Amino acid sequence: MASSRDFLVLALLCYLQISTAKVVTHHFNIGWINAAPDGYMRPVVAINGEFPPPTLHVTTGDELVIHTINNLGNSSATLHFHGLWQQGGTAQDGPFQVSQCGIPAEQSFTYRFLVKQPGTYFYHSHFQGQYPDGLRAPLIVHDPDSPYADSYDEEKVITLSDWYHDQMPNLLSYYLNSTLNPDSPEPIPYSALLNDRQNVPLQVQPNKAYFLRIINFAAFSQIYLHFDEHEMIIIEVDGNTSKHNYAALAKLDETMFDGYPDIPPEVNPNVNAWLVYDPSLPLPPPLNISLDTLNSTIIDDFTLVPYDNEPLLENPTQTFVLELSFFPQDGQNRAGFNGITWLPQKVPSLFTALTTGSAATENLTYGANAHAMVLNYNEVIEVVINNFDSGGHPIHLHGHAPQLGKIFTHLAAPISYYKQMLSTILARSSNGTYDPSKEKHAYMLPPQPGSQYIMPAADVLGYNRDTVPMPKIPVKRDTRMLAAQGYTVIRFRANNPGVWFFHCHMDWHNIAGLAATFIEAPLELQKTQYIPYASKDNFLKQDMPVAGNAAGNTRNFSDLTGAVTSCPPLPLFTGTPPILNKA
Repeated sequence: MASSRDFLVLALLCYLQISTAKVVTHHFNIGWINAAPDGYMRPVVAINGEFPPPTLHVTTGDELVIHTINNLGNSSATLHFHGLWQQGGTAQDGPFQVSQCGIPAEQSFTYRFLVKQPGTYFYHSHFQGQYPDGLRAPLIVHDPDSPYADSYDEEKVITLSDWYHDQMPNLLSYYLNSTLNPDSPEPIPYSALLNDRQNVPLQVQPNKAYFLRIINFAAFSQIYLHFDEHEMIIIEVDGNTSKHNYAALAKLDETMFDGYPDIPPEVNPNVNAWLVYDPSLPLPPPLNISLDTLNSTIIDDFTLVPYDNEPLLENPTQTFVLELSFFPQDGQNRAGFNGITWLPQKVPSLFTALTTGSAATENLTYGANAHAMVLNYNEVIEVVINNFDSGGHPIHLHGHAPQLGKIFTHLAAPISYYKQMLSTILARSSNGTYDPSKEKHAYMLPPQPGSQYIMPAADVLGYNRDTVPMPKIPVKRDTRMLAAQGYTVIRFRANNPGVWFFHCHMDWHNIAGLAATFIEAPLELQKTQYIPYASKDNFLKQDMPVAGNAAGNTRNFSDLTGAVTSCPPLPLFTGTPPILNKA
């Protein structure tokens, strides 16, 4: 029985054993309806005529089957199951032109996979900005063997989101246009939502402990969450069970909008909810949240310790250094790593990996703008991400929950430092990766007095693996906020053969090309996985190639003539207008 003290158990977006299995089947009809979650009526993407889409509940060991029909009429669609590793089933992962083509209008695709990881996840579209238009919902994987099963009485799912009044096709076409939007600020959301609405009562009872599964599927915003006069205990992050206890601090982080010249006066960054113990009593006035005045602690997830006590992976054998920046290309505001903006190729990278034999081990087989990085099977991989942008970025890796080995936050470095580092020549191997044997520094931002991690003066221009210690038991996150003008170091073992997308989860930036692709153990992949017939069929119906290199060349894999190297023209959507009339 839970303690009599009032407290809340917090889960932020697991990994244990599987239990008695069953087949859980859903039929999704994806289409448009009109809805007003914040009071403003607009078209939204719905499932089976309902918004918000349904929350999915499964148990570890279940087989999840989702028969999906695309009735949007004007756009393709895909589904991604955020946080699930899709071991042995990369074709079920969902990102457009990475593991599948989009499901064409009036066509279907069935997602089918074994659910092995307990935890709090969500599913969403991975096609050109659809999930901010509504195609996202929780996916809860229950664990009969949870170490916290006796610590709470009841579960509740809480979703957080920002919300726009215009549809993504219009917003994206404006955002990417460097003529119309020369300073490239992202569109600002009009409101915040909690459980896809506002002014939400949450029914609770005294002396009960609640397990709150909290998911932020905002397109752009960090969201602070505060429960007045309640203790909160973190037990899970990104499906990974945690040990540490914290007080936790729904409000959009308005600092993300600093420097925006035209913030609409009707923008409402707050959403209120009430823990209702007695429905007969009047609700108290809404909180006026201020991060400066709240007596709460903002969570530092870097200090969390995973329940499984997995030690730091030592001696990485492949190190990749990725430099995040924004830049103009083809008249558009683009982003990327190492100056490469990700572009969808003619052949999805998974199909290329499965159909090019030994050439699948060459990065360029996938096209320069797929930004492919081939990983050797079962080796320890280290990825260093440097952020040369003035804003933070939630960086998400499909197929893994990597160890978070190091973070560095530095918000006030003079621009001269960045000019100096941008001109620094890194020692790189022939495949474009950092070679520690030639240069021990991995191109980091310089620390300053008062920063969290102070390096010796000799290392001021670089992260040095020998002098900057990492946690002995690091937290594991599939998504981690990369601080403004900071860096993050992650490690994982390449034991999940597949093609895994690595991208910023701010949808504006993802579509602007802030992404790369890890091609993990392609020769092992060829032995164990295949392209589903339905996926091939959807390609053939669109006269798209299903084999060969990025250009669809099945005879000469080194000939990339015709591969996609230019940004798609704006507006992104042509033909049937994607905008519906408001009801």
